[in-house]
Amino acid sequence: MGYRVPRGTHDPVRAGAAMSLPVPPFSTDHHIDLPVDFDDATDDRRRILAEWWCCDHVDGRWFRSVKRLTGIVRFSFENDMDAIQFWLAN
Repeated sequence: MGYRVPRGTHDPVRAGAAMSLPVPPFSTDHHIDLPVDFDDATDDRRRILAEWWCCDHVDGRWFRSVKRLTGIVRFSFENDMDAIQFWLAN
């Protein structure tokens, strides 16, 4: 039987192994918009790094949506602390 941590809790022993994957869209007021030029490899790399950051650092739920016409990638977070940390890191 493996080591299990209840969902939504933080386990410092296995913190490096935990990954927060995106979830289907949900209602939230915590959004960070990241302007991206989809034709520029550097900007696309920045978007991918932002997604990786979310997978590695976000404690709650999160998802991203893309508005191709305006060149905006919106990252939405379950809580304000994750949104603030994302904004500071990116």
